[in-house]
Amino acid sequence: MLASNNLYGALEYLKGLQEHTHPSGELWLASKIREIERSIHHNRFVDTYNRAVDMYNDQDYPGAVRVLEELLAMIPVGPEADSAATLLDDSRRAMKPR
Repeated sequence: MLASNNLYGALEYLKGLQEHTHPSGELWLASKIREIERSIHHNRFVDTYNRAVDMYNDQDYPGAVRVLEELLAMIPVGPEADSAATLLDDSRRAMKPR
C-alpha cells in the first residue's frame, strides 16, 4: 500500500495490525503509524497551501486569505506555518488599494 502511495489504506492496515501485534513489535508499529500520520498531515498542508497559491496567482486574494487563515489555525507554528504566514501577508497587502 505504501508503494502505491495509499497512505490511508496503509494507516488503516497498520492500526488493524496493532490489535494483534506481539509486544516486541509494538514500538516499531507505533513508529510507522506516526510516520504515516505525519505524511498525511504534511500532504494535507501542501494541498491546501497550493490551493492558496493558485488563488493568489489568480488574484483571488480574499480566497487566499480565507484558506491561509484556516490553514494557520490548524498549523500555528513551524516552517510550514511561516510559509503560510508570509503568503497570507502578501495576500493581505495585495488586497489593499494602491
